[in-house]
Amino acid sequence: APAPAARTAAAMAHAVHVLPGSSTTESVLSARSDTPVALPFIVGRTPMPDEQPSADRISLQIRDTRPFRLSRSHFAIDEQDGRIWVYDLDSYLGTVVNGRPIGTNFGADSAPLLPGENIVVAGGLQSPYVFKVLIDE
Repeated sequence: APAPAARTAAAMAHAVHVLPGSSTTESVLSARSDTPVALPFIVGRTPMPDEQPSADRISLQIRDTRPFRLSRSHFAIDEQDGRIWVYDLDSYLGTVVNGRPIGTNFGADSAPLLPGENIVVAGGLQSPYVFKVLIDE
């Protein structure tokens, strides 16, 4: 199936900001500052030279080293039915949303984001890939 078209911030009911939540993500998000992101916003790992690129349209590609914490397509932030959700994209280590793990091994593949500040961790609880996701009403 074709990838969904990105929706601009102006076309959405909520403004979504993705900000660094750790020193690791600060280095990759510093240029984005406080600009709302277009949805779907997909975070993934830069493929190694011997790997195929992700089939998804990655919004934020992050370099990771072995042993990997990030999958090539790790998680997506998108709007559905007027709410903002985080979807784990079948990543190996899962995604943590406001303290709740989601992913193949955790009983749910998605979690809603709340108005205000949310914490999303890609790659398990001890991962350095921490994001603050701000949802404006």
